[in-house]
Amino acid sequence: MPDDFTYVKTRLRVLNICCGKEKELLENQLKSLDGVKKIEVNTIGKIAFVTHMPSLISADKLVTELNKIYLGASLADSSEEEKDKHD
Repeated sequence: MPDDFTYVKTRLRVLNICCGKEKELLENQLKSLDGVKKIEVNTIGKIAFVTHMPSLISADKLVTELNKIYLGASLADSSEEEKDKHD
C-alpha cells in the first residue's frame, strides 16, 4: 500500500488524441491537479503515462478529468512502475 508520499505511474488509454493540440489539451487538463508530478504522452500510441500521488488524486479521477474534455480516456494499467519518495 503506497504511503502519503509515494508516486505511482498510471497508464491511460486516450482514444481521442491524434496530434499535438490534443496532447497540449491533455497536459493542461492534468498539470494543475494536486498530486500530478509528470505527464508523458504518446499521441501515435494513444497512451498517456501520468506520475501522480494516489493519496491526492486517484487513477479514476485522472480518467474523469480527461473525459470532461472528451478525450475518450480509460485506465489501461495502473502499477507502481515508478516509485519516488517525495522530498
